[in-house]
Amino acid sequence: MFGGKRTGWYEEVAGTPSDVKGVKSVKEIKAFSGGAENVQAMPAVWQAKSGQTRVTGEFLYLKSLELPWVYDLQIFGATGLTWRLRLKNFPKGTKGGRELNADLDRLKREHGQDSLLMEIDFPTDYPHSPPFMRIVTPMTEWYTGFVSCDGALLLEPLTAQAWKSNMCIEDVLVAAIYAMTDCEKGMVAAGRVAGPGGASGPLRIHFPAQANVLAEHNKDAAKVSFSRMEASTRTNGFNF
Repeated sequence: MFGGKRTGWYEEVAGTPSDVKGVKSVKEIKAFSGGAENVQAMPAVWQAKSGQTRVTGEFLYLKSLELPWVYDLQIFGATGLTWRLRLKNFPKGTKGGRELNADLDRLKREHGQDSLLMEIDFPTDYPHSPPFMRIVTPMTEWYTGFVSCDGALLLEPLTAQAWKSNMCIEDVLVAAIYAMTDCEKGMVAAGRVAGPGGASGPLRIHFPAQANVLAEHNKDAAKVSFSRMEASTRTNGFNF
């Protein structure tokens, strides 16, 4: 079991949101959308949209929520289809959440970074196809938190066969946080996925003695890891 059995999984679906790359604050979002009431109504308004309009609208909606564990949400690159954001302040109600928060406290003390830097790539036909999500930095312990050794999020809802077009990124982020912090410990057999095999469980940061914990994961390698998981899921079902 990669990451361990899921013990808390967010499966409800919501809707989403329009096109402004320079909007940063909730005040600007409300002004752009015509006021606070319109921001809250965005899910119904944008649920039928797709492509760039849907992605940018969903960006605005997520910004407006001011979720307590999402920070520095930004559009990354020229296409508008890639986001970067930071995750921290994980749920304290689980041992996994508390341990990950402690790891991030140590990371801040020793290296000056207090969060997971995440990246989300959207396909041009989103939400009809799922996004690809990965941890850019820091390095994490192999097989923990449903994250590959290359940083890819190995979540069943992100596979083509399980993705539902009425999901939105808010749903996926909540599911990812639960997958990272609220799962049982287990073992990954050698050959099942990349690497030598080993213990799995809630996400932990890797503090190597001879390497840079802030080194960025390779994006191409992360995509290969996700594709391997997806192919295995088609044959054997999701069992990571």
